[in-house]
Amino acid sequence: MGSKQQKNEFGESGVNPPEQNVEKAGLKRRDFFKIAAAAGVATSAAMMLPGCASGKGSSSDTSTKSSEKEKFEAYAAPIEPVEAPKSWDYELDAVVVGSGAGGMTACLRLAGAGLKVAVLEKSPKVGGMSGYSTIFMNLGGHKQANAAEWAYPHYPYDPDAIVEHFMDIQGLGGEPTLYRSMAVAAPQCIDWMIDDLKVPLVPMSNVAPVYTAYLIWEGSTTPKNTKMANSITMEYLGKLATEKGVTVLTDTEVSALVTEGDRVIGVKATSKGKDIFLKGSKGVVLAGGGFALNRAMVKKYCPTVFPGVANYYPPPTDTGECTRMGLGVGASIAGLNSAATYDGGIDWGATSEYDQWFTAHFVLDGATAVCRQPWLTIDALGNRVPYFSAQVQPYTNVAKAEELPGGLDETGAVHLTRFNGRAYVCFDSKFEEYTKDNKLFKVKLDRIMLDIEDDPQAERVPKENRNWHAGFNDAVAN
Repeated sequence: MGSKQQKNEFGESGVNPPEQNVEKAGLKRRDFFKIAAAAGVATSAAMMLPGCASGKGSSSDTSTKSSEKEKFEAYAAPIEPVEAPKSWDYELDAVVVGSGAGGMTACLRLAGAGLKVAVLEKSPKVGGMSGYSTIFMNLGGHKQANAAEWAYPHYPYDPDAIVEHFMDIQGLGGEPTLYRSMAVAAPQCIDWMIDDLKVPLVPMSNVAPVYTAYLIWEGSTTPKNTKMANSITMEYLGKLATEKGVTVLTDTEVSALVTEGDRVIGVKATSKGKDIFLKGSKGVVLAGGGFALNRAMVKKYCPTVFPGVANYYPPPTDTGECTRMGLGVGASIAGLNSAATYDGGIDWGATSEYDQWFTAHFVLDGATAVCRQPWLTIDALGNRVPYFSAQVQPYTNVAKAEELPGGLDETGAVHLTRFNGRAYVCFDSKFEEYTKDNKLFKVKLDRIMLDIEDDPQAERVPKENRNWHAGFNDAVAN
């Protein structure tokens, strides 16, 4: 089905336009020549293939295409560090980049150890991506899970079993040392949040032990706050950090690491339109999210799934700068070509081959929800695509267990494996009758069709599409 292209409003999410990010990348002249040379080889090879066009396009068209390709690839390039300034705006023991769950944990731990710390957030408020989430997911091992005698993949909790599980998923791209560190530390972190920081985390349900895997701030989830319940936790942690002496700077975007010899000693950032330098004499923690919004990085590091990706559900914050800064000082990436998917969605697509960002539609977009119903779905070759119900048994060893929604990741993965990474939904004019009040299909979670006028993230959906009927009809018509 066709779709209407929607404009992303990155400015409201604190993400600079692509041109500004390239200027901040610190790429050297020779790097652009390398990229240009690679682009030239690719173009020449394509021209020699039999059956290709004769190449009668104007030289200006070719030059423009090459320039667009160079700029696109530059967004995946390492961001080179800069030299230390003559004077520092802030002199600290440690600087933490990003104020999501990872960043807040880091700054609070460091402050608790007696260090002088600053945490930097490019958005107007603390929380980062974590502030746009609902639950804390875990695999067990913390006090509440042990009391319920629950752990994944089995009880009692075994870090080695966790490592084995993730290595089975990631294969050669996995990093077992990192997984084991996380498996050991994660339960301790949850207990620390509950016992020391007094975060009132409780299981999202007491119906079955498995629900200790999904912890929420008690009483935070409401019908109008289903996707941002963790914003309460993140705001609380931000205030707590300030009370513990952490310097919290919002609207502050880090553009480069600062090095001295082979050591990282600080960061360069822009805050309120002014360049500032912050020294971290003991280190810098990069906790600024991933790169899922950055098309150039996904194409480079996850090439298998790239052709099938057409939409990005979270807020447009995972732009990849922290990863690129790490690469700029010699870091490497584990888990190459590993990716996670989430359900099916409309192919909003990109406006051009070299668009920098994926289209970022809110996960509760009404038109998307309509297409997630159990209609007939086929691929481009006419083969039927299986539909995965969002209702599964969560934990086989529990006799009495409420059904927990699942199957969403599987749907997205199956669509990606189809020819051209696309699936096509087929239904008739009675779709409103079939989906009325969710009585027939009884779908769950993000497959429920909602009007999102009052949702905290409603501003991410064009006003005319916040009513799901209007959004759906718009997608069909265009």
